[in-house]
Amino acid sequence: MELDKLKSDFVSMVSHELKTPLTPMKTSAEFLLQNDPDLNVRREMLELIVRNIDRQTRMVNDMLDISRIESGNMRFRKEMQDMDEIINSAIETMKKQSEDKKINITTDIPTDLFKINADKDKLIQVFINLLSNALKFTPSGGNVEIKANESEKYVEVYVKDDGIGIPPDKIDKIFNKFYQIDSTSARLYGGSGLGLAITKSIVEGHGGTIRVESTPDEGSVFILTFLK
Repeated sequence: MELDKLKSDFVSMVSHELKTPLTPMKTSAEFLLQNDPDLNVRREMLELIVRNIDRQTRMVNDMLDISRIESGNMRFRKEMQDMDEIINSAIETMKKQSEDKKINITTDIPTDLFKINADKDKLIQVFINLLSNALKFTPSGGNVEIKANESEKYVEVYVKDDGIGIPPDKIDKIFNKFYQIDSTSARLYGGSGLGLAITKSIVEGHGGTIRVESTPDEGSVFILTFLK
């Protein structure tokens, strides 16, 4: 019964998330068709349209990934990769979002960090998901840090934020499919709610693990561990 309710809530949320961007896109497109605004207004409206298209694209991609995970059809094309290059690619993708919220992203990654046998695009997706999550729940002017270290047997990467944190009774559930941390306040931040489930599946598909430590009102740190 609980799973059925989660799925039902998820379908309702997806319907809302897919429909919500349509209104501003349609309004902006109609305005541009009917008027000849100056360059700044035109650019602003086109950027709004692009942002909302990107939002819908992420939602559709998340649903496709979950479908592949559920059916066991998630495939990995692994080659030896530089972890710092993967992380920096994710940071560059999220640069505009972090700048818009005035959130500072810092890194502490050894330049000689051990290479990892990985699907580059999938691991970039992992860090994009974690950064997106951190940026959503960190207030304007906050900080997000990514650091990495290695031992003889494994590489660990930490994604830390000083955001709203996760209640202790929710931590064990946040990687579950269809699960939302909260149906009220957290939903104000939007998103599919699938990112962490997808992230966990990709990390485990690389033989790794992911866990989270969090304190409400102080922030969270996601810890990824990969065997050498």
